[in-house]
Amino acid sequence: AVLPALSAIWQVAESEREAEGATVFALDEAFHSALVAATGNGELADAHTRVIERIRIVRQLDFTESARIDATYREHGAILTALTRHRSDEASRLMRAHIESSRLAVQKISLHRLYEARERARLNPSSPNPATGGFPVTPLVHTPANPLGA
Repeated sequence: AVLPALSAIWQVAESEREAEGATVFALDEAFHSALVAATGNGELADAHTRVIERIRIVRQLDFTESARIDATYREHGAILTALTRHRSDEASRLMRAHIESSRLAVQKISLHRLYEARERARLNPSSPNPATGGFPVTPLVHTPANPLGA
């Protein structure tokens, strides 16, 4: 019963897709939660809820780029097609690939933002650095007397 509702969200023309990252993020969480809930396994649903609560802040990065939003629509659509056709092995493979591509994208975005923050701090060390909570970055100085640069 959940598949038609999810398909109405994820298997739509590009012109009908949500583009706002925060909205797509909420829809994405609902997609994954609905699929887990559809298994009827309460323990799995509880475990899934605990996991998404722990990684939510990082996962949001996946929806800051339009290419990742487009990929999410394509990947969710393919998963739903496999489920609708009762191809559980294919759906499982697609879900694993979807989670892995999201993980890699979030890692790449995180590293890029960290690099940008460090470059801003390096170019203007006296300005507040949002990556450090507004505190200035003090470069570590390694000397024989201070090998850790503390």
